[in-house]
Amino acid sequence: MLKHLIAFSAITGFSVWNATAGIAYYYNTASAQTGTIGPEPQLEKALHAQFSGVLQPTAGGEKPAFAATGEKARLLWKFVRAENDHTPYSVKIDAHVYAEPGSNLTPALSVGYDEFSGEHATTNYFTTNDNAEITIDTGRNDGSLWQLGNADLLVVPPELKEFYVIITTPTTKNGGIAGRVEKMNVVFEKLPPPPPGELLECSYWAAPRNLVQNVVELGADPSGVKDSSKAFQQALDRGGRIRVPSGRYRIDSQLVIRKSHTSLTGEGLPELFRERNDGDYTFLTNSMVPGIRQMQDIRIENLAFTVPDWQNPHLGNPSAGISINGVKQLEITGCVVKFPAHDGIRVTCGEITRISRCTTYGARHGIAIGGNYRGYNAYDTQVIDNQIYGSWDTGIVVGIRTRRTLLNGNLISRIGCHAIDIFNCMNVTVSGNIIHDWLDPVVNFYESGNFKQTVGIFVHTDWGLLRDIPTENITITGNTLVYDHDFVLLPDQQETASPENAEIYFSPIGIQVTGDLVRNVTVVGNTVTGGAKGFYLSSLEPFNAEAKNEKLDGTPQFVTCVGNTFSGQKYAAIEVDSRKVPIRARIADNLLADTPEKPVRITPGAGVVVEQ
Repeated sequence: MLKHLIAFSAITGFSVWNATAGIAYYYNTASAQTGTIGPEPQLEKALHAQFSGVLQPTAGGEKPAFAATGEKARLLWKFVRAENDHTPYSVKIDAHVYAEPGSNLTPALSVGYDEFSGEHATTNYFTTNDNAEITIDTGRNDGSLWQLGNADLLVVPPELKEFYVIITTPTTKNGGIAGRVEKMNVVFEKLPPPPPGELLECSYWAAPRNLVQNVVELGADPSGVKDSSKAFQQALDRGGRIRVPSGRYRIDSQLVIRKSHTSLTGEGLPELFRERNDGDYTFLTNSMVPGIRQMQDIRIENLAFTVPDWQNPHLGNPSAGISINGVKQLEITGCVVKFPAHDGIRVTCGEITRISRCTTYGARHGIAIGGNYRGYNAYDTQVIDNQIYGSWDTGIVVGIRTRRTLLNGNLISRIGCHAIDIFNCMNVTVSGNIIHDWLDPVVNFYESGNFKQTVGIFVHTDWGLLRDIPTENITITGNTLVYDHDFVLLPDQQETASPENAEIYFSPIGIQVTGDLVRNVTVVGNTVTGGAKGFYLSSLEPFNAEAKNEKLDGTPQFVTCVGNTFSGQKYAAIEVDSRKVPIRARIADNLLADTPEKPVRITPGAGVVVEQ
């Protein structure tokens, strides 16, 4: 167990943790060894290491050493805040690393904060960039001894629970021990708490508010001939107001925002382009090192991000056009994003986010909003007046752990699967959007039938992954959904589709509400034209044929579908299927026009409460 922090010394006001004396170092990542943040950090057993190379002991086994394996190695020291401690601390670091002659060992010192866990999930809807790190300062002394330290003030704000110190080496020379850590000092010093409601900023993570930069003046090439990524990154490392004059800029490596109070603004919609699509890195992202919502006041506007069209997109590639994670007060406006593999614009774990007047082409998702799988929410997001075209999965995703989201005035057209997908989140309003052709047979290229079931506005819980997080308080009002194609069956559906299994195969569906832990959904004043079904309320999750036999614990509850217009559907204007558990719903006063002979289909099992 971690020891509680000892009270500050009234004399010194700070303490030093020294990581050299009497430590038996370990050789694999199974050693879960930590210290504590505070005035007298306690070393529990030893240090914690994460590395991609191989760590070897020195002769006495007393100091961590870098093996010469030809791969990058990383030593990571982790400090966890003691229980009930809410003190902000400054942090000063001093490390000495010895490099064996001829080893080519060039170490770098980095730091990480809360959420620095290296998550890079590609099998779920969201990917987060929590594995970033920033080199804070390095300077070689004499011979083969490197002295590493932070020249700027670093802070651990009271909200953050963890702090990391990382020493990283690049590729080392094969043969024997490449080097070792001679000394490692971490000093925590108490700081006064910030004013109520304010973030504790330090000079390292926040740009000067009066700083103005021009990327061309820093060496960017507006003709698009030379790689401009170095000039852009130089500007982003300093932050402030960054101007991008009109032109085309070749960007050969990922760009990372590292400072609060940074704006990247195009003049005349300049284009940042990538010549090839063989890299799975995101075009523009931000560092997660300062921690969730410790970076603030970021603005990206009037820029075009272009990647060559992916001929074979796949679910495992996580790259995005713009991916911003854990930022408080973010605005992305007037941007154009073309053909990234996964997301056009992705925002996770943010607070006070506005995405407006942007256009996305291609990608798996046009715009994706969400928290993350470790429990961080996204708060107060507006997605307004955007245009999304050609997403081969979903136009707009509002996913796990979002709170208070508004989707208004967006045009979503020619989508492969769902136009708007809402799951495991609360308090979402979808109003005044125009949705057109969300099962486009050209965009939906999956002949395997992964996207058989496609929906204009889809409200559900994720497919068996997150049944403990409800989807509730969802309002869908004043939207227009039009499906102009003839009725579509994908190639592998044509032999098996029939009215008997229509709940599995018949798509597209206009609005669907399904799954357990879905509560308080209001569908009012929408117009749905064409497709197979207008409104489908179900206790099933018809993702594949086997879903019929899926054992679910519950069904949607407290669903209202009133005052909508459904016309031109070929199977049913309204369908309710409650084969598992009774659905409590009110369906009334809807206008049904140009519909099949049986426009309303109700298939009760244990019972259903429906008024129509």
